[in-house]
Amino acid sequence: MKDLTSSSFDVENDASEIIQVLQQAMDAVVMIDEFNNVTFFNPAAERLWGYASHEVVGQNVKMLVPAAMQKYHDAWVDANRNGGKDKIVGTSREVEIHRKDGGLRWASLSLSKVITQGRPAIYTAFMKDVTEEKAARELMTATLEQTIDAVVMLDQENHVTFFNAAAERLWGYGRDEVIGQNVKMLVPPEMRVHHDSWVDRHRNGGADKIVGTSREVPVHRKDGSVVHGSLSLSCVKLPDGSSQYTAFVKDVTEDVAKREKFRLLSLVANETDNSVIITDRNGLIVFVNPGFERLTGIAADAAIGKKPGRMLQGPATDRDTVARIGEKLRAGEAFYEEILNYSKKGEAYWISLAINPVYDAKGQVEYFVSVQANVTTTRQKSMNFDAKLSAISDATAIAEWSTDGSCKDCNAFLTNRSAHSPRLGKLLSDEEMRSVLSGKTLSKELSWPVGSDDELWLDAIFSATRDMEAKIDRVIMCGSDATLRRAATARSSEAMGTMLSNITNLVGSIGGVAKQTNLLSVNATIEAARAGDAGKGFGVVATEIRSLAGRVGDAANQIDALISDGQKALQELKDDQ
Repeated sequence: MKDLTSSSFDVENDASEIIQVLQQAMDAVVMIDEFNNVTFFNPAAERLWGYASHEVVGQNVKMLVPAAMQKYHDAWVDANRNGGKDKIVGTSREVEIHRKDGGLRWASLSLSKVITQGRPAIYTAFMKDVTEEKAARELMTATLEQTIDAVVMLDQENHVTFFNAAAERLWGYGRDEVIGQNVKMLVPPEMRVHHDSWVDRHRNGGADKIVGTSREVPVHRKDGSVVHGSLSLSCVKLPDGSSQYTAFVKDVTEDVAKREKFRLLSLVANETDNSVIITDRNGLIVFVNPGFERLTGIAADAAIGKKPGRMLQGPATDRDTVARIGEKLRAGEAFYEEILNYSKKGEAYWISLAINPVYDAKGQVEYFVSVQANVTTTRQKSMNFDAKLSAISDATAIAEWSTDGSCKDCNAFLTNRSAHSPRLGKLLSDEEMRSVLSGKTLSKELSWPVGSDDELWLDAIFSATRDMEAKIDRVIMCGSDATLRRAATARSSEAMGTMLSNITNLVGSIGGVAKQTNLLSVNATIEAARAGDAGKGFGVVATEIRSLAGRVGDAANQIDALISDGQKALQELKDDQ
């Protein structure tokens, strides 16, 4: 029977039992003495390193460490043995195992130090082969590293433990700036103060508000810009009860922008008064907006699958316009046209339509988008204006010059009368040219060259027009035909001259009669004086006749003066012509 009171016997038995346990352990166990020589090397260690126990026991333990570390290993162990800081003792880390056959394995090292009174410390290393686990982790890490989505992993303290290349691109941080930091540095600023408590609440049994779901979140980048990400968050419960989180974030900035653009385009399509039609490559309607329904009176569901032309064109629709539209559609070209259409009630209306093709990824036409505006009122006004302009053009001379004086255009009123288009300098003096080109309006009667014996006189108005930058770019002349008026004036002047000449002769005759009458009255007065009392009455009559002759003479002189003034004015009129 064992003597349990014998301490030496108990220690020996206990040591023997411990050795047996360590021999059968699945993990490699290596013990070293105060000289760093191996004192124990169990079968699991033999399998791990490929050395037999007798090849290792008694040898310096540095034979088991990587070659690059062997020259320093004793110094490191001794430094710890002599009171140095425990950098490895009491921790667990993965280390390389260089096998006897040259192979490489990985093990999880846990190192313990035993200090006995009066003796230097001895060490025991427990090594778990984690080669397959590490390979699996590295495979997972490599997979996550190469994924196109950003991946961020957190530990129990909410510190980042993994930050792949996609995450670097998304946030703009390098992984060395993020790993080991609290993950709240990656969340929007307004959420950072609460983020730890939210994560910890879930870690401690809170409801899954985000975990297991997908949602869009703003991503605040290092440079201050904001992009959009689709966040999927997973949580893994570890055997020790801790929780680790992995966030997958897909950059959806372009998708958000496209969605917003589509929303705005949909808003435009639905709210605009214009009609919008989308057809497939065969010309069949796939979409119409409410503006189409209001314009045509045709419901959307009745229009889908039909061709617009067959529903909307009618008896007065121009066939040439229809043919041009068909050619453009078959060629897959963008174009603009105006066409007469008919509503469901048969009411005619004019539309301006702009049609653009939409191409698929292969460059083939997939859709046609047509935007149509009701231009009936504008078209009617334009037609009325064209009619008025045509009537004006038939009776008015219109010409156009560039600023260098060359004639750009003449209307039919001028081209029908003359094949010659004079330069502006032939019609205006240098001073008049400068005045018009400075923006002033000039009125002038001028002779337009017709290249024959005929004459074309115009009452013309010259004015300058300006381009979009308010620079003068053209000179336009509008003129009315003054030829007949000028000829009539000339004839009137000639007739007036003849009449004035005749009146002058008549006045001369009247003056002569007045002189003769005055002379006769003088003679009568003399004869009355000779007759004495018998001739007094005759003398009175003679005096009255003389007075009348004087008045006739004065009137003749006044008429002669008026005629002289008229002749002078007539001569001035001729000079002006």
